Amino acid sequence: MSLPAAGDLDQRIFICSWDDLPSGPGLMPEYTIVWPCWAKVEQVVGVNYWAAKQTEAAVTHRFIVRRVEG
Repeated sequence: MSLPAAGDLDQRIFICSWDDLPSGPGLMPEYTIVWPCWAKVEQVVGVNYWAAKQTEAAVTHRFIVRRVEG
């Protein structure tokens, strides 16, 4: 995979932590934003998609972000 070119990181995404909290008879998900960032979003196609289906993991997209110190 090559480095993203200038202008490729054009989608705003939010990296979140996911916690399940008790709510009545079940659980309610709570999402907390950990890191808002710019990313390149690609659909996963071909071999990568079908390899994920064999393990019952639903991998549908790839997010490419720049590494940030800290």
